[in-house]
Amino acid sequence: MSTLGQFIKKYRDDNSISMRDLALKCDISHGYINKLEKGIDPRNGKPVIPTVETINKLSSGMNVPVEHLLALSGVSFNQPDIAS
Repeated sequence: MSTLGQFIKKYRDDNSISMRDLALKCDISHGYINKLEKGIDPRNGKPVIPTVETINKLSSGMNVPVEHLLALSGVSFNQPDIAS
């Protein structure tokens, strides 16, 4: 399974767009796109964990389902069975 950062990088490569272009499409800074792709915040060495708002912006700009991006971010969607 790929990470969110790997997915973003592959998306950019497949669509021949720069970080700046993707940032404009998603209304996110290109610096944050860079951090997401690397997965680590260079200032503190900790993993970058995007907010739901950021995931929504990426989803909209990349035309990718939110659920897919959330899954790549490590969020699982185990829905409980609903008893009748």
